[in-house]
Amino acid sequence: MIIVNLEGGIGNQLFQYAVGRHLSILNNTSLGFDITSFESDQLRSYLLSKFNIEGILLRRDEVDHLRMRPPSFPERVFRRFFRLPPRSTSTHIKEKNRDFDPNILKLGDGVYLEGYWQSASYFSDVAGQIRDDLELRNILSEDAERIAGRIKSTVSVSLHIRRGDYVSDAVVNKKHGTCSLDYYHRCVKRMGNWVTSPSYFVFSDDPDWVRSNFKLDYPMEIVDCNGLDNPEFDLKLMSLCKNNIIANSSFSWWGAWLNSNPDKLVMAPSRWLRIRRSTKDLFPEGWVIIESD
Repeated sequence: MIIVNLEGGIGNQLFQYAVGRHLSILNNTSLGFDITSFESDQLRSYLLSKFNIEGILLRRDEVDHLRMRPPSFPERVFRRFFRLPPRSTSTHIKEKNRDFDPNILKLGDGVYLEGYWQSASYFSDVAGQIRDDLELRNILSEDAERIAGRIKSTVSVSLHIRRGDYVSDAVVNKKHGTCSLDYYHRCVKRMGNWVTSPSYFVFSDDPDWVRSNFKLDYPMEIVDCNGLDNPEFDLKLMSLCKNNIIANSSFSWWGAWLNSNPDKLVMAPSRWLRIRRSTKDLFPEGWVIIESD
């Protein structure tokens, strides 16, 4: 069995799922999910059940022994005194950094993966299977279906403005920050140069803020019919748009990646975190990187 540690929001869970799914296919084995992180997370919950995927949910007693924890001082003294080798952690694979590591896809069966794995390179070879897996279990609501109809009948562009804990949580804000309005206006200007008569469908976890602060000279609709309880519906609607402008958010990254339009134009911010990190493995080839503050 390949076991993946799931944590964070729906976008992060999808990245973690995708690398585990690919590795399980390579090893012709089953896939297990460690969801114990959500026991202490007041904001996040397990969301992969929204999709057409299969995986085994593991109990705490089934995963605790797999997690690598730094040895305690008494343990280190004990092992030194009795000349014992360091505790083996060869099956617990922790992500070293945010760059794509091809060695991950060479791992055998029986490993536990912990990390974010934010690169399509971890699953590009099985992209079709991942897309099939991420079909929704439930149909869209009537309101969402009506919006889907407007998306399909226009030169639609999804635009994602992520706020939420990026604004309200000081620790998260310090790490991530938000994309500035200037970034979005730069994207819209560039999109207008390349796309004829675009219509914008704006997705946000703070639609009231968007109404008060974000205006465009193009047709614009704020999508707020799904609420925070059905993020998978927003994700589906994003993927139906012909083009995408994403935030520094794994959520809209997946909305753009799932967009099956072969001629899609995807714009993404140059800064993913406040502390600059390389995005060379983060964005698929062909996505347009727009300078962000």
